Amino acid sequence: YLGSNTNQYGMLLSRSCPTSLRFNPQADRCDYAQNVKCIYP
Repeated sequence: YLGSNTNQYGMLLSRSCPTSLRFNPQADRCDYAQNVKCIYP
């Protein structure tokens, strides 16, 4: 995920997920790829 991974203070946060999952910013957790909206096609 290459979006704006910032917390409420505007600081960049690093998220690590297992290789089979992607970070889902809407759910704020690792999720299956089909559930994550990618902002870059």
